[in-house]
Parts: sequence; structure tokens; C-alpha cells
Amino acid sequence: ADGTFDIMAKLIRDGEVVAEPRMIARDTAAIGVGDQKPDGGFTGIEVELTLSLGPPAPGMAAVGIQGDVPGYPQHAVAEGESGLVVLRLRVGADGRVLESHFVPERSSVPYSSPLVRSTLEAAKGWRIDPPQEDGKPVAGWVMVPVRFEADPGEG
Repeated sequence: ADGTFDIMAKLIRDGEVVAEPRMIARDTAAIGVGDQKPDGGFTGIEVELTLSLGPPAPGMAAVGIQGDVPGYPQHAVAEGESGLVVLRLRVGADGRVLESHFVPERSSVPYSSPLVRSTLEAAKGWRIDPPQEDGKPVAGWVMVPVRFEADPGEG
């Protein structure tokens, strides 16, 4: 009623639950997977969520992802490379990723970035909540943003 959302997630790696973050948010939220540094810096991957009331837009789904988190390439960490990678994925009714495309106009890194390659590779093994039509899962397209944050003190 007050516009807040209670968000619960499970982070699963190799079939094992490694974390169950829970957030309360209004419009946007982010889930980070990585290391918080003593100096306040962060090295890892952050997934940004934008929340809106009502059903998903046509052809889009409320995304729930199971699978490996994209690897953070060591040379990208060493160079302090951070950024947002946005993928457009075609998902089967069974949740398998059938096709993946990098969305440069929504991303903050170029296609040549190792962050893009890492995210595209990880997406091959993801299972995603598919779009729904008349309450039944159907094949469709979803957008998935993944944020990489390098610790500014490294490199």
C-alpha cells in the first residue's frame, strides 16, 4: 500500500544455495555478489532491478534467474573496469535461454569488453522465469541488466 516491495532471492551456484538476500525497496534495488572491502570499496557483480506495479510489459517477464553468476575476468578487475552489461534474451517456455544479444544502447561498456563476453557465456546456462500468457509460461524476450563494480583501490 505504501509503494514498497519485499524482494527475496536465492543465489545458487552448482546446485547449492550460497546466499538468500532480502531487500525492501521502492522503485529500484540492486543485489551485489562480491567482496566488500574494508575501505568501503566493492569488487563484484551487481544486478540492478527496476520495480513497477502491474503486469510485465508485453513480451517481458518478471525475471528470476538460476545459474552461474558471470565471472569477473581478472584482467578487468586488475584494470578497474566496471560497467553495466544489458542482455536481451529469448527464453523458452521451459525457462532455457534460447538466444542472447548484447544491448549496447542500454549498456555502459562496449561489445569488445570482457565483461560482455563473460555475461553472454554465463547466460547460456541460465534458467529464467519465462513470460506468461493467460497464466501459462510462453517463449518470449526478457532484458537482464548485470552491473560489474571494480574496487577503485585495486589494479
